[in-house]
Amino acid sequence: MEEKVLSKARLQELRKLHQKKFREERDYVLIEGLRLIHQLIDDGIKIVELYTTEDFNALDDERLKRLKSTPIYLINEVQKSQLSTTKAPQNIFGLVKIPKMRELEGERLLYLDRISDPGNLGTIFRTSKAAGMDGIILSPECCEVFNPKTIRASLGAVFSLPYTIENYKQTMMRKAHFIVTDVAKGSSLYSIKKPPLPYILVVGSEAAGVSTEFKPQDQVRIKIPMVNGVESLNVAVATSLCIYHLNRDILG
Repeated sequence: MEEKVLSKARLQELRKLHQKKFREERDYVLIEGLRLIHQLIDDGIKIVELYTTEDFNALDDERLKRLKSTPIYLINEVQKSQLSTTKAPQNIFGLVKIPKMRELEGERLLYLDRISDPGNLGTIFRTSKAAGMDGIILSPECCEVFNPKTIRASLGAVFSLPYTIENYKQTMMRKAHFIVTDVAKGSSLYSIKKPPLPYILVVGSEAAGVSTEFKPQDQVRIKIPMVNGVESLNVAVATSLCIYHLNRDILG
């Protein structure tokens, strides 16, 4: 790896990736932080370029040594702040190509209906990958998958876990058993001993829940039992509880 100096023109081009329209137009996104970059390397995700401060010796990092053909650009403290989208900028950034959506296959899928918070979406991606889900279907109203906050919360899982975007009508046409979260009318999650395969777990937003129009024929409606006057859980927490329970046969 050879270190180069980042030009002003290149810096301005990279800063445009802070905006959603440029990320979608160019199919690239900036990632920030060594832990996230390490995870992408471990997952086999290609990092196109690296940007580091002079006091961070990327050439000494064992994982970064795997990126033999990846250019490294040196940046100063001002440039670091301009590349970052956080209040406490880190000393290393990467440029990554946004993966294309693809047709989802597998026996364990998750449908997310109108999840609007990037942190929640990222956490759901991260937990889904850890718990053995095969992919995620997002409704068109969900927030952007490659928002920097989503990427950070997912610890890079958005790059490796397959996903696609479908409306509820498209998803209802899939041949699967549907397990739909429903706080008002659902049975206890723990009443499901072993879910039939393939299944699609359907989760809605905290504000509105699953759309009332989402009524697949082969469905079971569930809720998470709660006590002490608690009415609802954070959607990422609730989703995590559901998928870990449903996938306990493969998790040991």
